[in-house]
Amino acid sequence: MIEVKSIVFTRNNKSFIININEKASLNYNGLITTINEKQIIKYLSSLYRIIGSWEHKYINNNYVDGDNWSLVITYPDGSKDEYSGRNSYPYNFESLEDLNHNFVDEVLNV
Repeated sequence: MIEVKSIVFTRNNKSFIININEKASLNYNGLITTINEKQIIKYLSSLYRIIGSWEHKYINNNYVDGDNWSLVITYPDGSKDEYSGRNSYPYNFESLEDLNHNFVDEVLNV
């Protein structure tokens, strides 16, 4: 398995943060809860399937205001995979949002 230190997804100033250290946690818009290794492995497996063919930037300059998003995956050695967009998205962007939404529901037992 690929080791990851953190995953940060932001969209229009709302955040979804997974920190993986001694005590792994999910921070969803300020609500923090612990997560277990099984949940992390399941999430990472799905995440890497979704972003496998993504480019690093998606920009549509035809709009002045609009939607901004970013996904930053940080590894233990400090290296990062960064993806971002402004008014433009990968073809399967909704899959990432569904993954995050379902993960929050699972972790918070909603």
